[in-house]
Amino acid sequence: RALLQEDSELIACNKGRYFQGPDGLRLQAGPFVAALEFATGRRATVVGKPSRDFFHAAVRDVVEIAEGNVASSELDRCVMIGDDARDDVQGAMDAGMQAILVRTGKYRKNDEAFCQQQPLAVVDSVVDAVEFLQREGFLSGA
Repeated sequence: RALLQEDSELIACNKGRYFQGPDGLRLQAGPFVAALEFATGRRATVVGKPSRDFFHAAVRDVVEIAEGNVASSELDRCVMIGDDARDDVQGAMDAGMQAILVRTGKYRKNDEAFCQQQPLAVVDSVVDAVEFLQREGFLSGA
């Protein structure tokens, strides 16, 4: 009932579709957020992935920038490594970052097809992602 009041706001921690549980995939917040959006006719404010603000806040923390906009040059230097093509990889790329998709966790065959643009790489492990970054010169000087 509270969400139907005029002055209420729908805030979601994320809009992830599913996560990897111990016995397989399980629904994450996204399907429930979508149901609440439909029922209330309101669009949720997302404060986690795949929100652009979430990724920009992470970059601000990493490069120690005070509040405000993050320069595209800073975003270009940051790479998201994740197993979720939509929320991790496409979310980061939509925010101006680069990304690597890892075939671990909740990754499923051909998940990279969900990306609107090609990530830097699709690899089998986080170790492979780091080796790719080293080989391609992303970690020189780090």
